[in-house]
Amino acid sequence: MNKFITGKIKMSNQNIKIATVVIIAAVTIAFCGCRPGGQSKSRLDLKNEMPVKLSCVIAIDQPDGSKYFTKQKQLLYPEQKTLLFSAEEPEAVFKWSVAGSSYNQPKSAKLPPRAELMFSREISTALLELYLANTTGSIQTAGADFSPEATINIDGQIYGRVSGDKSIELYQNRQSKKIDTAKTTGKISYIIQGYNYHKIENSEIILPTKIDVFVLKAGQNKQFAAQFSIFVEKF
Repeated sequence: MNKFITGKIKMSNQNIKIATVVIIAAVTIAFCGCRPGGQSKSRLDLKNEMPVKLSCVIAIDQPDGSKYFTKQKQLLYPEQKTLLFSAEEPEAVFKWSVAGSSYNQPKSAKLPPRAELMFSREISTALLELYLANTTGSIQTAGADFSPEATINIDGQIYGRVSGDKSIELYQNRQSKKIDTAKTTGKISYIIQGYNYHKIENSEIILPTKIDVFVLKAGQNKQFAAQFSIFVEKF
């Protein structure tokens, strides 16, 4: 051990500088939760934007008919198109994020039984998209497609497709003109609907105060899965 320490002391100044840079880079990557070459948004990218701090109470339907209640903290960065999540569960504290189309899943070996819904990439991304859809002024310029092949009917309401990729499609309510519905495709298909929209004072940000999540069954039937009650903590 003494020999190892002596070797460290005898490092040249150049090697010490190189080692210092490597250590700083490694610590920065670990702190930000991003990988070299990845597209994840680091916290350093977000330092110049004040986030919208959201607190969510989530009621999740259980197979036995009961409900599981939990809380989430969310930080929304509209300009960076980023949403950071944190949840304190009995198993651990979980953190995950969505930045554009990039998703960083929770880093934990022990995920709770509710993980498939709580940490779903599709649901997390849909929440971000719904938050942004009526925040950026797109409500007036969405240009939704209301042709028969691009519409869905939910409880008698007609929704026209605004945008979509392979995993998530956004829909505009024909009557309210709000982009308040997302449809996901993946291992499980979900319908995510926002309502009771509220404009944050002194801003252009319009957010839903409630979001319902449904599992889409065969024949376009939907089954209630969870409800988010959303409160703005600080802006």
